[in-house]
Amino acid sequence: MGVSYAKHNLTDASVLVVELTIGDLTGWGEVFCPQPDVLWNWAVRVAPLLVGQDATERDALLDKFPPDRPKMRAEDCSVYCHPDVDPVAEAYSIALHDAVSRRRGISFGALLGSVQRRIIPGMPVITLGAPEEMAAAAQAWSAAGIRFLKIKLHGEATRDCAIVEAVRAAAGDTISLQVDANGAYSDLASALPLIAMLNRHHIDIVEDLFDVGNLELCRSARQRLDGRYMVDKDAHWPHVENVIAAGAADLINQHPHNQGRMSYALNIAESARRAGIETAIGSSGILGVQSAAFQHLASVIGLSRPCEDIGMMSYYDGPVGNRYNFTQRPTILREPVRLTAGTLQISSAPGLGIEVDRDALDRLTLRQMACDGVS
Repeated sequence: MGVSYAKHNLTDASVLVVELTIGDLTGWGEVFCPQPDVLWNWAVRVAPLLVGQDATERDALLDKFPPDRPKMRAEDCSVYCHPDVDPVAEAYSIALHDAVSRRRGISFGALLGSVQRRIIPGMPVITLGAPEEMAAAAQAWSAAGIRFLKIKLHGEATRDCAIVEAVRAAAGDTISLQVDANGAYSDLASALPLIAMLNRHHIDIVEDLFDVGNLELCRSARQRLDGRYMVDKDAHWPHVENVIAAGAADLINQHPHNQGRMSYALNIAESARRAGIETAIGSSGILGVQSAAFQHLASVIGLSRPCEDIGMMSYYDGPVGNRYNFTQRPTILREPVRLTAGTLQISSAPGLGIEVDRDALDRLTLRQMACDGVS
């Protein structure tokens, strides 16, 4: 893949794909797995608890998982999900919702709640590179009709200021820019030169300057920014209520594999709504299933922000495909949702509205587990 952000490089990705069969219907789930052995073993351990159960219970089934869940490493927080979140449960939750909504003949979004819109602006991410390379990517996306862009930062103010300046000059003033440091700044003093630059260049949203657990730093940065401050990894359920109470955020990001289950994502959105805080949709779905789920979530709760989870195919065959080192088509879907004139068209078909290409799935599968009898 060849993706760089903050202080991390992603050359490949381990993904858990879940298939639940209910009669002649199948529900699909997916989650990014940075610790594949640990999370695979947990997925294998809890899968039998679903066999023979009523899929419509969804959360009640997930509540039966044992309490001794293996947790992610704390040092992975800034890159992946928070250790308090069970990403495997999120994959199963997506699959259960997909199966149940298919059986009811309604869309995944309609099962989640009231669908507010099916055409949603997309927001591609410009991953790290030389400032001129990132500026060229911004120009390419702009020419393709994109009006929202997110820029990854490195965590060193001089370099990050050069990136912001180059991208803003290339994108022009009509593009809404968001920056994301993935928690790379260690203290407020080191971030102050960047904050000044962000204000000068009218950056709309600043996401996760500091690592998880630093709500006071987030609040201090928020007070100094002309734009709005977004909290991502710290905004898991129910900790998001502490984020809101601390005055640490103007926006809450709904990040795939940082929710734990779809009902928690809805809880987060409702807490933010009660506090008068906007919610947004982040990105990290790899093979298409998880992206489809969070695009449906965007249709329900992402009421004014664009959807960042545009799927990897938009990077593979879009205007910046030459920036990445894809070795094969990065999806298991026959027809993933693509950006068209800068927008995503969310399916109204039953379930996620996807069809999995089993040949593509087989080519990517390293390990497989089957549990018959899920009802």
